[in-house]
Amino acid sequence: MNAARPRPAARPRVVALFPGAFRPPHRAHYQSVRHLAARADIDEVVVIVSNRCRHIPETDKALEPDLALRIWAIYLRGMDKVRVELAEDSAVRHALAYLEQASARDHLLFCAGEADLREGRGRFRQVSRLARELGVSAEVIASSPAPLSGGATRLRRDLARGESGRDGFLAALPAHLGMARKLQVWDLCRHAMRDIHAIIASRVRAVIEASDLGKVEHIETTREGKADAALKVTLEAGECLFVKHTSHTVRADRLGEARRLKPRDRIYVERNALKWLARHQPGNVAFPRVRMFHNRSKTLALSASFPDGHSLLDEMRNGRFDATLIRQAAQFLACCHTHPRTVPALRKDADTDREHWETLLRSRMPRQHGGDLPRLYRESLHASASDEGNGLFHLDLSPGNIRVSHGRIGVIDFENSSSVGDPAHDLGYFLGHCLYWEQLTSPYGSGSRLAARILDSYQEIAGTLSARSVSRLHAFALLTMASTAESMHRDRGD
Repeated sequence: MNAARPRPAARPRVVALFPGAFRPPHRAHYQSVRHLAARADIDEVVVIVSNRCRHIPETDKALEPDLALRIWAIYLRGMDKVRVELAEDSAVRHALAYLEQASARDHLLFCAGEADLREGRGRFRQVSRLARELGVSAEVIASSPAPLSGGATRLRRDLARGESGRDGFLAALPAHLGMARKLQVWDLCRHAMRDIHAIIASRVRAVIEASDLGKVEHIETTREGKADAALKVTLEAGECLFVKHTSHTVRADRLGEARRLKPRDRIYVERNALKWLARHQPGNVAFPRVRMFHNRSKTLALSASFPDGHSLLDEMRNGRFDATLIRQAAQFLACCHTHPRTVPALRKDADTDREHWETLLRSRMPRQHGGDLPRLYRESLHASASDEGNGLFHLDLSPGNIRVSHGRIGVIDFENSSSVGDPAHDLGYFLGHCLYWEQLTSPYGSGSRLAARILDSYQEIAGTLSARSVSRLHAFALLTMASTAESMHRDRGD
């Protein structure tokens, strides 16, 4: 009797996961999906669309996720092996969830860009670890073919240019479409450009009303023309909140650049800074309280500091330099810089805080490099790097970020804060703004008296600063005056 032959092991079911924003999907996206679908060893290709809107550069417009779904439907006609899914939020997080759903016979392919893989900063760095922990077969592969230069961001720039950008946009679409369907995609995208404030306001309303804060009565932006401005939210119960939302913005390339959106981690930073302030209460000032933090949508709702008050900037623009208010601001910084309790890292770790602080420091050099400013900047930068220490450093304490009501101040906007910094820079930045507005509104005022008042108030709490620190303080004040004047000229179009 012949022994039964062992049955061959069943071939694994191979699923390729291709996540992205796809706003809009372009030629390289389509070619990658077509290449995956053509592989005989792949059973299914899943295109996963991020549920975050994408900003159109140099505009206040954005593209929403439903656009990507409609365009993929045009591209994928007849490709039965491919399906498209809309993520709840992040496309990468949605793809990683497949690891938990996979069976023992599944093999998952996570498609990443070649640049990500080459530089070791791929979005799927945790795939190997998670696959081992869950007992799932998975690997990360490079998307093919080569990416489109400029990617979808380039196409959004073309959209912003209107008819002058149409030819470049059409050239970046899949060749198999033909001109009629390419023009259909162009028209879809042009008509899908929505005001980013309206998109974010609708998302914020949904998040707040799903929480226990109550129904929203009214939402307005705090700064027109700024794509990532905070929202002022009035609840039906009468409470006023300020809400920051970063889930539907893009990552910033540089800090402080006009129209360029800021890093998404800023709401985590602000939340961490405010939690520390709530525990330790440095100085006799008010600051926002965290009313809600929704991690998945990256939404931070804060109580309003003196909602019926006004800003210190309003006072200074009118030539009023109240010694009591200025003293409170200087002493608040002193309390934060010299608090006896160690301030934990506000970002991933102290090195990340240090990198943020040093990047911000470099970004504040005035662009017009005339006179002694470059030398002064280099010397101050070097000295600050050697004298940095631990504390809570606001790093953006301008008069516009100080609220005033009945002789008391409230400090807001801690999203640039760090646990690493140089007290001379933090105080010099505030001093420079004060001197700028005094010089502008009171040309015969005494800048030296104002500077002495701020320094004396700070030293009442922090103790006497070294001559080296005072020299650096004055240098940063001068640099801040120059960069503020430059910014004001740009805003006026001079």
